[in-house]
Amino acid sequence: MALQPTNKTLIEKLKSISPKGTQKDKGMMKAERELKKKQTSSIKKYRELVSNGNKNNYWNNLCYEAFSDHKSSERPFKDKCGHLFSKISDVSINIVDGVMEPLKTSPPPNICISNINQLKEGVFLNYLNKTESSHDAFINLNNGMCKNGSVFSVEKSEIPQIIHINHIIKKPGIQQARQVFNIEPNAQVTFIETFQGKTERFENTISQWVIKENACVDKYSFGSRAGSHKKSQSVFTEFIEQHSNSACDFYSFFYSKGSLGFGGNVRNNIKLELSGKNILSNLWSVSLLNNAAGVDNNIYLKHLMPHCSSSQVFKGLFDGESKGKFDSCVYVAPNAQKSDTVQKNNNILIDDGSIINSNPQLEIFADDVKCAHGSTIGQIDNKAMFYMKSRGISESVAKKLLLSAFVGEVVEAIKNDQIKKIITKEIDAQFKT
Repeated sequence: MALQPTNKTLIEKLKSISPKGTQKDKGMMKAERELKKKQTSSIKKYRELVSNGNKNNYWNNLCYEAFSDHKSSERPFKDKCGHLFSKISDVSINIVDGVMEPLKTSPPPNICISNINQLKEGVFLNYLNKTESSHDAFINLNNGMCKNGSVFSVEKSEIPQIIHINHIIKKPGIQQARQVFNIEPNAQVTFIETFQGKTERFENTISQWVIKENACVDKYSFGSRAGSHKKSQSVFTEFIEQHSNSACDFYSFFYSKGSLGFGGNVRNNIKLELSGKNILSNLWSVSLLNNAAGVDNNIYLKHLMPHCSSSQVFKGLFDGESKGKFDSCVYVAPNAQKSDTVQKNNNILIDDGSIINSNPQLEIFADDVKCAHGSTIGQIDNKAMFYMKSRGISESVAKKLLLSAFVGEVVEAIKNDQIKKIITKEIDAQFKT
């Protein structure tokens, strides 16, 4: 059979476009290989740190091996706190076991929310590279195994907005999750995160923030990312990068009772860099714990440029066999003149079985700065109790008034009146007998 004439024009066209297509495929394959290589090396580093016994102190309170072959079944779930903030939010989403549910309504045009598995390999690799660690096993574990998470991008809007993220835990076992927050210049936004679930869980989460010039961010976090089960454990590592003229207030609340209560152990690693000028950065926290719940706060804050202000105000009330830790270091770089930073950690031990360790530190390499730190650990003021009881106030009411006033500094700093009202109500619930 005679051969058909060759379409030379078509062949030439195919030749002209094939190299480009092949090059694109090669680029995608290279990014995929690099990502896989990074994940493999992170798992290898994690195993090395574990096998060498090079454990951070907080490992002693964690037992993540118990979750690797977990056989507990999924428990029925009833939403207890999602309604508290959904009515005052511009956007409200549910994240179930690390996977974001479809939004019921479209977010405002300046807000983009997506699953992290939708990121291109090269972009995801860039996020992993920014959280590389040579000594933290849990960061390496997340870098190597994380497949679930969300990406939030917020641009400038005419008025401040509120985004409520309601995390729901249904399945037991180990979860590696990652969150990325890209806050564009001049944006004004508030994030509220709540966590619910009664199944036994080990949650290892990394959160990455890039807060650009002139942006203003408030964030409120309530409870443990592993839910409310008394044996659940959470390791949360937060990387925050602030740029010039930005302002941030990050609040965390840990309650043992009420709609936002939790059990188990929580480890918070906060790594905050003030990488521009004229930055305002505040960290606020209240822990009202009883039974055997524990909260371990580990903070490393860097002042890298001049004319920046930061503060840390952490308040703790510990009852029963609960335990807390405040380990904070503020580093002031040589060129970070006119820095102003304060560390304040105040604690009350209500029961003889409760424990608190407090260790504020300063590393100052500039000479024109204002730096202060303070830590107190004590008990309820018996003289104040006696005075109030002598005026006809019952012991339970007197105790509630004193302890509520103790954490009042943090509550009064809340700017949003609706959020303040909810938080005040939940604090009151901690002192009900």
